[in-house]
Amino acid sequence: MQLSEYDRGFRFKKNVFTVAGMIDRYKDKRIFLYPDHIYSKPWHKRAKSTFVESILLGMPTTEIWCEEDNYGAISVLDGTQRVQCLLEFCSNKFPLQDLKLLPELEESYFSDLPSRHTSTLLNRAELYFTTISYDTHPALKFEFFKRINSDSYRFPVQAARNFAFRDHFEFIRDVQNACSEFIEPANGSSRLLNKNDYLHAASFDELFLLLSALTLTFNYAIAPNKDTVEDLLDDAATHIHFYKPDIQPLKREIRSKLRQISKSLRRVILFDPSLSFNRRAPHRLDDSINITLTSNQVANLYIYALKDQLDPAIDIQELLGSPRASIRSATSYYRRLFR
Repeated sequence: MQLSEYDRGFRFKKNVFTVAGMIDRYKDKRIFLYPDHIYSKPWHKRAKSTFVESILLGMPTTEIWCEEDNYGAISVLDGTQRVQCLLEFCSNKFPLQDLKLLPELEESYFSDLPSRHTSTLLNRAELYFTTISYDTHPALKFEFFKRINSDSYRFPVQAARNFAFRDHFEFIRDVQNACSEFIEPANGSSRLLNKNDYLHAASFDELFLLLSALTLTFNYAIAPNKDTVEDLLDDAATHIHFYKPDIQPLKREIRSKLRQISKSLRRVILFDPSLSFNRRAPHRLDDSINITLTSNQVANLYIYALKDQLDPAIDIQELLGSPRASIRSATSYYRRLFR
């Protein structure tokens, strides 16, 4: 995507808040937390206690990155667990445990702290917020979010797309809801309780973006000239976000093709992102009412549906077991779409 000189400017500002000031802004709905942006290991009580202890000792905290909307409210992108920890502790949600330097505060809740420690925590400690301006171009936000999470274990790039290209994200979730009777996550839960849940949700989002990309490519809405699957997905996400196609026909086509696949399989598809791309999901069509498939197996079937080739003569079991069902590359997708 070509950006103008103005669009290439990454704009941000820095603020320093006390913990009390941060809590006030959170209560006034001027600071928002989005757990979708957590991709490090969830903090256990010891980690939370260590962070609070550090603040009580006057140690500096690391930068908290946020995004500003056009009304001035900010959402936390990197630092959610630190903010959440302080909100929870100051609401008496957990006691301090396994303290190394302040053992006299062991098992203390916020309400148990001596006044000098309460004052230090609420009024003397400084939290450093760096906020991305609302008018920063989404493409720059996308690249930035990928980069600040580059060290995060198993960080899904789809999370960066969801953050930067919100219209695409809302479209993907809308299509998922419309297709829920044909395909659903294998974990069978919409509740996001831990890191794996967030990773699975991002993988499910990416699957629907891939189906959108295949549909847009097949209908020549985006060019079939990308070198990698990531580039193909990025192209589809930016197309949906910026060019605002008439998305209802796209939504209807995706739903129609998934319905065809489910009907051909005579089963509901369970999508399991924990199955790696070089492992084949179970594809034996037994008496089960569900079948568990990988992203590439769903994409392979979807391409047949796009080309109206899911007829009774096709051996579904052979198709699912084909080596092509485990190949993930833009070139392979293009070849199967247009051969």
